[in-house]
Amino acid sequence: MTKTEQDIQQEIYVALAFHQAGKLKEAKSEYRKLLRRYPDNADILHLSGTLAHQMGQMDAALKNLTRAATLAPQNLEIHLNLFRTLATQDKIPELEHTLHILVELSPKDANLLAQLGEILVRQDRADEAEPYFRRSVESNPETLDAWNGLGNILERRGEFADAEDCYLKSIEIEPNRAEARYNLGNVLRQQNKVEDSIKALSKAVELDPEFKLAHVHLAFSLFMNGDFEAAWPEYEWRWKIPNFPTPVRPFSQPKWQGERLDGKKILVHAEQGFGDSLQFARFTKDIADHGGDIILECAPGLTSLMESAPGVTETLARGDQLPAFDVHVPLLSIPGILSMGLDALPNQVPYLQVPVNKQEYWAGRLKSPDQLKIGITWQTSTEQLSSSFKSCPLQAYAALFGIEQVKWISLQKEIPDSDLPLPPDIMDISEDLADFSDTAAVISELDLVISMDTAVAHLTGALGKPVWLLLSTAGDWRWMKDRNDSPWYPTMQIFRQTNFNDWNEILTRIRPQIEKLIVDKALNSA
Repeated sequence: MTKTEQDIQQEIYVALAFHQAGKLKEAKSEYRKLLRRYPDNADILHLSGTLAHQMGQMDAALKNLTRAATLAPQNLEIHLNLFRTLATQDKIPELEHTLHILVELSPKDANLLAQLGEILVRQDRADEAEPYFRRSVESNPETLDAWNGLGNILERRGEFADAEDCYLKSIEIEPNRAEARYNLGNVLRQQNKVEDSIKALSKAVELDPEFKLAHVHLAFSLFMNGDFEAAWPEYEWRWKIPNFPTPVRPFSQPKWQGERLDGKKILVHAEQGFGDSLQFARFTKDIADHGGDIILECAPGLTSLMESAPGVTETLARGDQLPAFDVHVPLLSIPGILSMGLDALPNQVPYLQVPVNKQEYWAGRLKSPDQLKIGITWQTSTEQLSSSFKSCPLQAYAALFGIEQVKWISLQKEIPDSDLPLPPDIMDISEDLADFSDTAAVISELDLVISMDTAVAHLTGALGKPVWLLLSTAGDWRWMKDRNDSPWYPTMQIFRQTNFNDWNEILTRIRPQIEKLIVDKALNSA
């Protein structure tokens, strides 16, 4: 070491002594002096950047640490401190870049490998993340975050049993971590192990009573198990979830608690998706039975149809100016407020009605007395997290096409570009479906609807028309477990996958039943 380098190190030690003694202002002053004399010294830049981080001066910290990392690319400690500073500002691309360098410098550091996996997952790059999670647990089988991260990837891919194993390993490492119990409960529900799912999610709530998502997912498992009375209170936790798709409404008027209304005006406001609104529209009758004068607020596209909901006197679209009202209630909270069990669910259909003029129009347009008219959907909203489990390739329907006695009608309002033009077997009416009252009018003229888990399935059930629902292996909470019928819709028949994501098998399986319907139609017409 030359004398000059020794002198620099001695000056650094003076500044570092202030830093280590907690005299941050003095240390900052000394580092500034040093940087003016030695602007390209990686050690000084590193220490100055670390001090700036400590003092909450993040821009200065990032500037100095980034420069230090450039000058000393093999210095692990500098890159670690740069990573910690980047993490405070959630700079994802920079974090990923720094983690790649850290993993190269320390390829067996299980925590760094797991953190790189997490950053990639946050960018929807799960396939790239998986090898890092696997390397993490190979390096240190006690890395809890890596087991959870790997489990999440496998669960999204439908490899539920392997995901379950990952979550169980994370629980072995840390039995009292609520997140692992929550993950386990969800993947158990996906495998129809509903009782075990309830136990795992109940434990998550016990470990962390404020774990909002755990409460809501516990509700889902309780619903699937038929324990509606216990599920409704847990489901109310949805309003506490950050970024819940329907914001809490800060009304000054009180929330309805089930009391008699005796002519008071009540605002019933819909929430979440179209299917939720269509499914729960039946409960407006219960509000009317309590004497309420019902104003129903719903999503644009539903207003004209919802005018026919039981007891509704006025409908308006979400975002419209609200009229005066006395009390309010979220639509999906009504059955919970009334403590409705499974056996008490109202399932009288139809509870929605089709506008007469639209029904007459479609009766003429779809007139085909010698054919079975069947509407189909194959794609749910891609905005849903579970959309991949609720959609199938249009090509899978080829197993049903080619039957001369069937007229196929697409009920998709929005058809993916990849499916256009539609096969010649399918009638495309998407441009004529302005809102759900149009779709309802079409459905009223069909013999059958075959649908994925979409709003169309709910609409068909609400109209009292035959609907065959195609479900993934477990399916959504509202369809419960191991049932081929629905307590919500008496005209619904449920077909469940036998193998995850195998839509070809399920559609091939129902072809004989369509052929039977054709025979029955011919016999009835004879």
